[in-house]
Amino acid sequence: MRLNHKFTLAYSIISFFVLLIGIGINYVAVNRSAEQATIAVLKNLNTTIVRDIEKNGNYNAYRNNNFVKITVLDTVKKIPDERVENDYRWTNLLKSTLNIVQYTTVHKINNTHYEITTKAPIIKPKDQYITGLAMVFAWTFVFLITLVIVLSQIISIYILDPFQKTLLAISNFQISDNDDVILEKSTTYEFNRLNSFIESTLKRSRRDYLSLKEFSENASHELQTPVAVMQAKIDLLLQTDLTEQQLHDVIKISEELVRLSSVQKSLTLLTKLDHFTITDNEINLSNYLKKSLGRFTDIIDLNDLELTTAIDDDVFVVIDDVLIKILHNNIITNAIRHNIPNGTIKVTLNTDYLLVENTGNPPNIAPEKVFDRFQKGNSKKTSSGIGLSIVKKIIDLYGYSVAYYYENGIHSFKIRFKKA
Repeated sequence: MRLNHKFTLAYSIISFFVLLIGIGINYVAVNRSAEQATIAVLKNLNTTIVRDIEKNGNYNAYRNNNFVKITVLDTVKKIPDERVENDYRWTNLLKSTLNIVQYTTVHKINNTHYEITTKAPIIKPKDQYITGLAMVFAWTFVFLITLVIVLSQIISIYILDPFQKTLLAISNFQISDNDDVILEKSTTYEFNRLNSFIESTLKRSRRDYLSLKEFSENASHELQTPVAVMQAKIDLLLQTDLTEQQLHDVIKISEELVRLSSVQKSLTLLTKLDHFTITDNEINLSNYLKKSLGRFTDIIDLNDLELTTAIDDDVFVVIDDVLIKILHNNIITNAIRHNIPNGTIKVTLNTDYLLVENTGNPPNIAPEKVFDRFQKGNSKKTSSGIGLSIVKKIIDLYGYSVAYYYENGIHSFKIRFKKA
């Protein structure tokens, strides 16, 4: 979810609860105001009655009034006395609850104590009242949500613009480029802190990358010469008269040197792949496989293997020319190396996937570890254990997927070209 959408959602939730609380407060306040207004009217009525009694000397004018009750008191504990009472009654006529408010005061008029009680009804049509409030709440909420969405989108353009530029600069950053990333200054303190941290991190990453790259190149270059010299010396030694045991030992040393050279080249390639810049280069994989598989014919025949293909025409895949060559060599070499005498290799290609199947003994490692470095499914001495790691690295670079499984004596490597 985008950041501005999260803000919008948060504002909407806050608005909902704030509005809900506001409606509740408003409901209580309106009820209280209605009651206070009624009490104020009754107070004024009691005052008027007291003036009439003082003026006329009696309260005959109010004897038959249903909303006024006047009682002459023999004793009085407290003057002035004042009290408010509420009497809630349901009326079938109005289909509503009446709140009858009674206001009582005690007065001493011409040495006589009078208790004056006046009352007035307050109609509370609760259903209609609550329905009305709910409608007000609903329309207000819709209006606020609309306003929040529109304003959050507009505000995000201005407030989050520096953040968006920072994200764009990071996405365009290439560690192999020489130019430093310069991020724009912002009026927001947090954005400036973030930009400063990112700039320093990218500089440190580039510096570490260049150091690692220099070390890898130097190590690779320095290892090539002694390995070549040792291999040449071994070749010369093999041409001399050696005992059977000496010949056996020298051949073992030669095999280990070949493996050492292979490991050195593979590790160098893996290091380069970590920082490889992919392009949109598209190749006709059908044509490439048909041509490249021919180069393996001799070695396949030499190992008494049978190659069958099911390659659809004109399958185009986005991948680098050099990387597809490495990938193809590794996966076919793996199928040859770990096969069995008189075994088979089958290559299938369509628009969805490339499938390479070969017969072979069951692997000695778990299927999920086949693509890990220095993992060998079989104890072939000439295998460096890095070839399938390189295959996985290349596949990951382009967002494709590769899977391995072993069933009924068949090893299967399936590369899917649809990105996850």
